[in-house]
Amino acid sequence: MLLHLVLGVAMTAVPLVGSIWFIAVALYFLVKVLLSKDPVEYYIFGIIYISFYELYLRASNSGLPYETGKLYAIGLSIIFIRFSKYKFNVKDFNLMLFLLLPSCIYLFSIDFLSARKAFTFNLGGMLSFIAAGIAFHRVKLTPDRLKVVLNATITSLILLLVLFIIKAPKLDEISFSGESNDAFTGGFGPNQIATTFGLGAMVCALTAWRGVYFVSRPVSIAIIIAFLGEAALSFSRGGVLSFTLGALSGIVIDFYFNRTSKRAYISLALGVVVAIMGYFAYLAVDDFTGNRLSARYEETIQTTDLGDETETTFDFTGRDIIIASDLEVFTRNFVLGVGPGGTRYNRDDLTVLHIGEIAAHTEYTRLLSEHGLFGITFLIVLFISTFRNYKRKSISGKMFAVAFSVFCLFTMAHAATRLSAPLIFFAMAFALYEDAPKRHPLKRLPASG
Repeated sequence: MLLHLVLGVAMTAVPLVGSIWFIAVALYFLVKVLLSKDPVEYYIFGIIYISFYELYLRASNSGLPYETGKLYAIGLSIIFIRFSKYKFNVKDFNLMLFLLLPSCIYLFSIDFLSARKAFTFNLGGMLSFIAAGIAFHRVKLTPDRLKVVLNATITSLILLLVLFIIKAPKLDEISFSGESNDAFTGGFGPNQIATTFGLGAMVCALTAWRGVYFVSRPVSIAIIIAFLGEAALSFSRGGVLSFTLGALSGIVIDFYFNRTSKRAYISLALGVVVAIMGYFAYLAVDDFTGNRLSARYEETIQTTDLGDETETTFDFTGRDIIIASDLEVFTRNFVLGVGPGGTRYNRDDLTVLHIGEIAAHTEYTRLLSEHGLFGITFLIVLFISTFRNYKRKSISGKMFAVAFSVFCLFTMAHAATRLSAPLIFFAMAFALYEDAPKRHPLKRLPASG
């Protein structure tokens, strides 16, 4: 952790250091996965570390391709699948891959550079999910390997947190409004920052619930609060809501299936303490923002008294307009859709007047408008596979399967597949999970396939 704190400072001062570090780390894990006799932990650490690091590359203006994290996840997964000792035969993921291909025929009608950008921006996320899903399908996540997941998550996000702390303006220069705030995100997109740190906080919370900590229990709790604080100060609601839905759904499921064990109640007591601490931290942050933070969340759902009845309205920050436009494009092109990235260029004149030629912000309607009937089939296969995966999981695995799936599925509703990290953890929901011994849930277990 100390190394990454120092690295964060050096990389913020000299952005070239960040690019060099990425190349060194990326090559290291590629070689380890390729040559190691048991590459599982190298694969886990590498794909998680780089998927979070992707956002650092974007926020620091590294000059590397925007979709670097997704492309690396695809490449590392293919190498792992090809050279590991496991046998992979995942029909659901193979079918989802096939369903994405037909509408790509439209890419042959545009120049190569535009086609490459449209392909990687719109399909890179789902392809990284499919590749990682196939790879994780045969991976067993023991408590030791959950520690690898936690370490990769925190060390990578530390770099991003240091960047934002250093770039943050002086307190007397900050003004808060009811909109997303990039003062604490280094001038970068608040929605992506909130989602990333919300995911990091959820990973820390779930592993802590399982009794796996980063350094110690107090350090893990402090990191959870720090990550949630960064997500909240972005004033982008999606990341915090994704954390809340994902963490709560996973913990509730786990408590339900383990309600007769002493460990479950000890973990519940710890969770209540952390929740209380988080609430007081929220009050402090809200006071710091002049109550603008609470107002930001209150405006999500507004109720207006009309006398005899009340009217409830929802603030979707324009996403409802984009969704309606996506569906309108789908109705005009319901067989093959308009191809990857084609939605923004096929909106009607009235929509363009209000929102411009903007890309889809919701993955579900993007799949409909750009892949047509194949997109509908893709979603059906995705949801069925997710449900079947939950049903097949061991008691220990159900918590992670539910939490990771809920987080990513909700994120896809408000941020499409802009980020690779949520998709990698969605893929990890399909991994095998090993239950820890009942008396000693933290006992070190030997790594196994």
